[in-house]
Amino acid sequence: MHKSSFTHSIVFICLHSEPSNRSILDTWKSINVILFAFIFPLESYILLFLFTLYTYSI
Repeated sequence: MHKSSFTHSIVFICLHSEPSNRSILDTWKSINVILFAFIFPLESYILLFLFTLYTYSI
């Protein structure tokens, strides 16, 4: 379970690492983070949350 959620986190980060349209990407990212928060374990959510903070701080 933990390995699976970690893999999903990596896939999520890879999919969102190259922004094309900023506003659409931000909206999509927010939706995904919310969905991941409910669907996946806490460890995965923490990774995604930190990644989101890192992305928005750039």
